[in-house]
Amino acid sequence: MNRDHIPSIADPTSPWYQLSEWRKPNVKWCEGQNNTWIIEPANTWSNLAYIIAGMWIAQHGKKFKSNAIRSYAWVMIVTGLCSGIYHASFTFVLQILDFFGMYVMTYLMMLIQMKRMGWIKNAMDRWNFWGLVIGTTAFTVWCDIYTNFPIQSIIGVQTLFIIASEAIIWAKRKQNYSIKYFVSGALFMVVAITFSILDVTRAMCDPENHWVQGHALWHVFSAIGVTMIYLHHTQFDRELQ
Repeated sequence: MNRDHIPSIADPTSPWYQLSEWRKPNVKWCEGQNNTWIIEPANTWSNLAYIIAGMWIAQHGKKFKSNAIRSYAWVMIVTGLCSGIYHASFTFVLQILDFFGMYVMTYLMMLIQMKRMGWIKNAMDRWNFWGLVIGTTAFTVWCDIYTNFPIQSIIGVQTLFIIASEAIIWAKRKQNYSIKYFVSGALFMVVAITFSILDVTRAMCDPENHWVQGHALWHVFSAIGVTMIYLHHTQFDRELQ
């Protein structure tokens, strides 16, 4: 993919300069660059939303027996750390880490859905989970280097799977369960995606604002959305054991 439109880190003294020279990320969000350890401050600090949500889930989830339910805590924290490191660096090398963090989160939700649909026996089988996460991360890197495939769309497809699978489960349900948290989570994700699109298209863009950015709001609202999905899945603790 041609990256001529994506700016390089201008200052050779930046700690990320050499990594940036090897390969730039495939997308440039609105936020302007600092030549410090934190290239994109707003897009970095906003990942605290994932970490805070993960810490809350760690406490809230103690009462549940399912490993999949409890895994939401460390998954959210890993996602926040990986995304934060990427936005601090603005380099392709660490963008790989960002995708890894997102896949850790999406595959947790997808495997829970697969378990609920009866496709797999164990939602958190380590071979399935890590095989999918690492395999998809490697596939993402291959696509970016050798094709023009829009790699962010992989997350979009996974999100659609999560939503579609819930619709299928709901349609075939044998007993009633609450859908309110799932719907809330989906709505928060729609808001998050909207802010991210407004950012990348520059429809909402102030490069000098290092406190609030559209992509930063994506982090905040998507963290809330995933927390809602976690609360939805807690209803199925016994089923997921």
